[in-house]
Amino acid sequence: MSRVDVDYQYYADVFKGNALTEGDLKKHGRRAEFIVNRMTYGRIHEFELRPDDLEAVKAAICAVSEILAEDHRQKEMTGGRLVKSVNTDGESVTYADTSDNQSPEDALYGKCCSEARLYLEDTTLLYPGVYYDY
Repeated sequence: MSRVDVDYQYYADVFKGNALTEGDLKKHGRRAEFIVNRMTYGRIHEFELRPDDLEAVKAAICAVSEILAEDHRQKEMTGGRLVKSVNTDGESVTYADTSDNQSPEDALYGKCCSEARLYLEDTTLLYPGVYYDY
């Protein structure tokens, strides 16, 4: 299983990200990589990627890392409770009910997949069948 290396220099210089610190990227990058690998049916760890696909995967990992870091920050600020809305006029916060059909982890995974898909759609990595280029 080969690992896709996304370092902070790539994040800042190529991806042009500014929402994460180097520590945030180290903390959330590995989990983001596993989410992207799951979306691509294990292809990013199983095969040698073409250069354009590798760039798309790195960008997807950066984007998912930002989502995971923001979710982590929100959970730290709210004691793990899911915020539904915040009123900026005053000190009013509405917390989400957990009675809907989707768990907070499933909602987070869906958000990560939606963002990563923006970077991966022009590749063959999202194809669920057998693809002979890999």
